[in-house]
Amino acid sequence: MAEGADLTSINSAEYRHTPLHQAVYHRRPDMVRTLIELCNAKDVLNQVLSMTSNPCGRGTTGTPLDIAKGSGSEAIVSMLQNASNGGKEAATAQTVGEAVKLTRIGLAPGSGGKLSWT
Repeated sequence: MAEGADLTSINSAEYRHTPLHQAVYHRRPDMVRTLIELCNAKDVLNQVLSMTSNPCGRGTTGTPLDIAKGSGSEAIVSMLQNASNGGKEAATAQTVGEAVKLTRIGLAPGSGGKLSWT
């Protein structure tokens, strides 16, 4: 990231998946959480959340939320819904064995708009 990674870049013209789309598709809640934070810090979160792609059988529009709903990952759906809520709230996912536990958090006062994850 420090060297200028483009979080809006896509993997191909056929699939049009950003790093966030890929993390959602492969059901990686920790990576989704990290990418939400990074996209927010780079001020591209809303852009990435609205980007359509090839849903590869998991949804119809191919937005990250659509793919998450199509994959049946409630934890990731919740994270993306909270992240798209104007960036005011977010969710963290902690994997404990096979289970995923969600914890909602908000922006800390004086954080400069950065999300903090625990």
